Amino acid sequence: MKECSSCRHKYSTEQFLFCPTCGVRITVEDKKLDASERLRFWGGESRMLSVFFIGFFGLESMIGQKDDQDIMLTQRKCMTDAEDIIRRFQGTSNRIVPDNRMLAIFGAPKAHQDDPVRSLNCAWEIRNWWLEQKKEVDLLKDIKLTIGMNAGRAFFGYILEEFSF
Repeated sequence: MKECSSCRHKYSTEQFLFCPTCGVRITVEDKKLDASERLRFWGGESRMLSVFFIGFFGLESMIGQKDDQDIMLTQRKCMTDAEDIIRRFQGTSNRIVPDNRMLAIFGAPKAHQDDPVRSLNCAWEIRNWWLEQKKEVDLLKDIKLTIGMNAGRAFFGYILEEFSF
């Protein structure tokens, strides 16, 4: 058992992240925490991230005009190819399939000093890959690719301790 430095309430570090009496953040003085231990102990941290969204627009307008299976396979291949490019630049990707979008994250879970440059180079390579795909794949001629990019501080970690479903 430890004692809160503010109100002297007795607590266990495994039990609380903040003092239940006064709300002061409980600190760990016994050892220095590495990044993964900080995430487990505090539930997350604020990080500098570079992110971009990729949007494939026009696939939904093909439904009923083209074979549904061809549309689904084309969407899957486009997202897989884009994910491969993101991984090559050591980013993390997340598919948002119902919206035909993808999220690329640089700076979490693994951060590099040049994450903003990596994200820009990755987005540029995805753009070049897309221009080649439109020439080669007939189904993609009417599909538009958009890329929206941003950088800044974001919370990285766990939002819920347990799944609510």
